[in-house]
Amino acid sequence: MGDLIFRKSVLLGAFALGMSLSSVHAQGVDEVIVTGSYIKQSAEDAPVPVDVINSEELFNLGSPSVVELIKTLGVSSGVDGETNQFQSNGLEGTANVNLRGLGAGRNLVMLNGRRNVFSPYPISEQQQLFVDINMIPGVAIDRVELLKDGAAATYGSDAISGVVNFITRNDFEGYEMALSHKDIDGSDGDQDLGLIWGKNFGKTHVMASFGYNKRNKLQARSRDWAVQNYGYKGNTLGYTGIPNPGSYFPIELADAADVAADTNGRTALNDIIRIQRQRVNIASTLDVDESKKYVVYALNADNSYVMEGGNPVATAKTISGHELIEAIKDDPNTDAVESGFQQFKLEKLQGLGVNPGDTIGLTAARNTDDTADLQNLYTLGSVRDARCEDFVGDSANTRGRANCTYNYVYYDNLIEEEERYNFFATLTHDFTDDMRLSAELLWGNNEVPEWNTSPSYPPQVLVDTDITTGRIIPSYHPGLLAYANLYGSDPAANAAVPGHPDLETLSEVADENCTVTSREDPSCAGLLFFGRPFGISGPPNVGSREHETLKLSVGLEGTFDNEIDYTTSVIFSESEGTRDSPDTYIERWSAALKGFGGPNCAADETTPGANGCLYYNPFSNAILTPDSKYATLSENPDYAAAIDFNGGEENGIVNSKELRDWMQYSLGSTVTSELTVAEAVFSGESEIGVGWALGAQLRNESYEIDVFEGNDLHVNPCITDAENTRWRALNDVAALCDRGTTGSTSDDYEGSGQFGFLAGATPFDEEQDIFAVFGEVAIPFTENLETQLSMRYEDYGGTVGNSFDPKIAVRYQASDAMVVRGSASTTFRGPTLNQLGGRSTTLSFVGPTGSFKAIDTFGSADLEPETATTANLGIVYDYEPNWGTNDALTVSADYWSFDFKDPIIKQSFTDIISQSFGSTGYIGGTYGSQISCGFGADASCEGKASSSIQRIKVNMINGPDIETDGFDIRLDYDRELGNGELSLGAQLTLVTSYDVGSSDLNNSFDALGKLNDRVSYLRPVVEEKWQISAGYVLQEHTFNTVLNLTGSYQDSLTRAAGSSIRDVEEQTTLDLHYNLSLSALNQDLAESALWVSIYNATDEDPPFARLDLNYDPYTHNPFGRIIKVGVRHRF
Repeated sequence: MGDLIFRKSVLLGAFALGMSLSSVHAQGVDEVIVTGSYIKQSAEDAPVPVDVINSEELFNLGSPSVVELIKTLGVSSGVDGETNQFQSNGLEGTANVNLRGLGAGRNLVMLNGRRNVFSPYPISEQQQLFVDINMIPGVAIDRVELLKDGAAATYGSDAISGVVNFITRNDFEGYEMALSHKDIDGSDGDQDLGLIWGKNFGKTHVMASFGYNKRNKLQARSRDWAVQNYGYKGNTLGYTGIPNPGSYFPIELADAADVAADTNGRTALNDIIRIQRQRVNIASTLDVDESKKYVVYALNADNSYVMEGGNPVATAKTISGHELIEAIKDDPNTDAVESGFQQFKLEKLQGLGVNPGDTIGLTAARNTDDTADLQNLYTLGSVRDARCEDFVGDSANTRGRANCTYNYVYYDNLIEEEERYNFFATLTHDFTDDMRLSAELLWGNNEVPEWNTSPSYPPQVLVDTDITTGRIIPSYHPGLLAYANLYGSDPAANAAVPGHPDLETLSEVADENCTVTSREDPSCAGLLFFGRPFGISGPPNVGSREHETLKLSVGLEGTFDNEIDYTTSVIFSESEGTRDSPDTYIERWSAALKGFGGPNCAADETTPGANGCLYYNPFSNAILTPDSKYATLSENPDYAAAIDFNGGEENGIVNSKELRDWMQYSLGSTVTSELTVAEAVFSGESEIGVGWALGAQLRNESYEIDVFEGNDLHVNPCITDAENTRWRALNDVAALCDRGTTGSTSDDYEGSGQFGFLAGATPFDEEQDIFAVFGEVAIPFTENLETQLSMRYEDYGGTVGNSFDPKIAVRYQASDAMVVRGSASTTFRGPTLNQLGGRSTTLSFVGPTGSFKAIDTFGSADLEPETATTANLGIVYDYEPNWGTNDALTVSADYWSFDFKDPIIKQSFTDIISQSFGSTGYIGGTYGSQISCGFGADASCEGKASSSIQRIKVNMINGPDIETDGFDIRLDYDRELGNGELSLGAQLTLVTSYDVGSSDLNNSFDALGKLNDRVSYLRPVVEEKWQISAGYVLQEHTFNTVLNLTGSYQDSLTRAAGSSIRDVEEQTTLDLHYNLSLSALNQDLAESALWVSIYNATDEDPPFARLDLNYDPYTHNPFGRIIKVGVRHRF
């Protein structure tokens, strides 16, 4: 603490010194600070690669938004901002910069040379915070300076891959208004309004700007290429076999307590389904204990099970050990044998006493112990809803008979509805010619009021037989009875479940015990539902996102009598985000299936569907109008028929909005990040021409997460409420979830919350202080050779420690036309607060389990800073070739490289599984303790298969090294042509390597030219990006064309054996721009103009990539041709 006080005192003392001495008279300096150095110089004299894009250039390109500009830069790769929700990481409404594809948090984004606060929500794959560039005031931008080199030696943490500095029009005078409309097919388009005003009041200058942007939604269904049938070009993403309407299993739970006794009450049937899938697809070796037995059931000649006492009869044969044989329901004679593998299966069957010509069926169920008579609890086989094919078309048959398919992207948007406001103002006051006070105020708000997503999410536990939380449809359910009335005699609705009461006679099971006695009676069980709460019925579920940023900075700058310049500043900035997403209460869904749903159903009510209690109906007869691209029915006749069968009563058939609202909750949080910076910099030049700068900086960062009560895992870690569960008489809540210590704020719980898919979260509140001192010298060894040395010491304190980073940059004027420049440095990024501590829980699909499981991410106080060694070597050639009148040619080429060490990443849970399980089951190892295969005393995975995984712990770690290099090449040529001026340009960014090293969890690999969709800490790395432009200015007319070319790359790093690697094809788009100066109409309108821009003039679709929406949103956009018209008027 004493050391921290000392460091603060040093910095504040330096700041006070600058304030007190600033009244001393000195001379002004015409040069400015250029991004990359604290020493004043011109951009042309900088020894590092700095690109400058000014406001007129932006205007001539159709005044693109900040994120549109960033995405077109060759140096930028894998940008969030125009991403659909499957790749947006929950960051809708925000945007970032990602230089060199190294990560959005690894480049520094500044406004007028000063730091900005992090946007509060991180990129989830890496827990990486970044600056939201959507909050940058577009109308106020004068120029953008892009430093394409490591700069931690100058600016400190975050500047690993470079710096983007937005410079505003602080000296603007007058009034200016800009209006534009962007037309996008399938959308109401985007509207922009920008206002800026500036005025001098003697020694005081004030500038203020206001921006408004309205984006209207663009639905995914508006693009045919985005929503395709299952398996389109080999892509199965975007579809799921967990639909609604779904599938059902006829069951009789003779003793529900036996079900709850198995592991966690919801596992046994899930294991069977996993085995069944392997049985249906291929003979397979199972990762199970050899002591377990598999039961072979006998079939009658009609493919029904041989039954006794209502249960299937096992043959005398059992299969012990690992081998499971595919079920055969046709004639397995030698004529049907087509391969050695089929012969192997036949030999196995014959070993069990099966002879050619016999009609047999093999099904399997895993015993919970050596003596359990599991066939008395379950039989295998599910039936999909009879209206499946009518609702989803041909894709109904792509996943086999058991499950229907469901296209969840159909309900999503490519552009979310969005409203954005920002206000920016600057004030400068010159106390003297050499002392200036400056102040800036930035406020921005971005709201996504209706974020659309799937009508509901699938449950984490796909098959749940627990009487409390399971999707058990009682035999008295009105929707079931109405469905059975229509389809009870349909062979397709019964053939896969032989031996059970068929749908036609199901009403006989619904006796008085199910309708008048307590709802907990397990004898009421009729079917087990497999699916999600809402699907083909629509409409999309609606969440929201909102982000607000406030920044206030005050600075004093000037020059002393001794020619020493000073700059002192204090900055406070805060960014707050709130987002919510709807999901289904597990327990409420289960209660509503049994007729005890709705807000008006009393907890002690015993009569289902009565006295305010509502039914949830999972069958297709609940849906009047299917909302699906491939539906062959405009209206479902079963809907009216079911209501008629139910005596005209809708309860039990129709899922009302009241019921749906009661079943769901909007999980969410409000997250706040704050940044306070105090800085003092002194600079000057010695008598021998050596420039120098010295400075100190103190930053305070804070990060706070306030979780909504319903999804606060300190309040509600479990599926059921232990204090107020409807089912406490039948259920031992502790067996389902270890709640930890009641009321505790620690992380001693095991649950992931009350909801089916989305996990809960925990509050978090931490802060840290970072102290830095830095310096630079610029040494002109000769008139043509200058070397700049920079160094910075930055101390995070605590376990993170400190970093010292030097940099050397050299500039050599080889001739009047040629400059050679080069630099080398070390650079770093310290871990952010959310990476150092806390816990977050998400749900991810875990392949071996066939379902979504809880993934707990823990911050680590042991993280070390990320570091990199960077190098740059370039040449600039600028001369007049005399090819035409007043012509000029500029060519620049830079080689760059980054050797990135210890990047902070989140462990891959798939890598942890592969390290902890083998072909024989659990093998432990280094990471085995991070996996739980149950709860409480049964959490150990010892002796269990990977299918038993319940949750996985992953840590923030320092990951594998990354090395990348490449070239930036640029050519510009200008000349007079006729009565106008012609300009030609070309830019190429060529990445020549992107190598990821090995670690305990992964082997080394090459990420260059890959989509990298299977690597959580990488984005697409495209080898080449071209931009070729031509412009012509003829009096009041300005024409510009831009050709954008993005090279091809592979759509996956790895693929399963036998599947092809497909290229994401290269794409070329053409942009056309025309500006008309209104001076032709009136000379007083010389500063006013009309413009029209056509982006992607040839209306190219994005190249296909095997992702959810069939394209790569980090690299391409899905909008097609965009026409933008606008007017700018200066008063």
